[in-house]
Amino acid sequence: MAVRINRYPKVKKPTKELTNEPRTGEFWNWLEEIAPEALLFDGPEGYAFDSAIIGVATRNGMQPVVAYEDNRLIEALVDEGWDYTDAVEWVEINTKGSYLGENTPIIINLHEQSPYYMRVNGFR
Repeated sequence: MAVRINRYPKVKKPTKELTNEPRTGEFWNWLEEIAPEALLFDGPEGYAFDSAIIGVATRNGMQPVVAYEDNRLIEALVDEGWDYTDAVEWVEINTKGSYLGENTPIIINLHEQSPYYMRVNGFR
């Protein structure tokens, strides 16, 4: 039985219409502009991991990298029909366990009681 987790914050609706073309549109243009060397996790299901991107992280003296939300990576595979346990294993070994050089994306684990998470979900 697949278990859905829902730990990422609610997001405001985009101001512009979304496109069905993968990796096109306002966000991708912005990403190319501010982090042209950033690498992306494609995952085993094509562009499924794109839904786990939460932004770009900057580090002192280094190029910006794409930031993914930890639990959403697993959810993306479950949404594609994967068993939850298999999805966790695949993400742990093949995504978290990969190093692609200095531009490797980072994975952030949002805690549901963090000040940021509480604010974006309407709690003060």
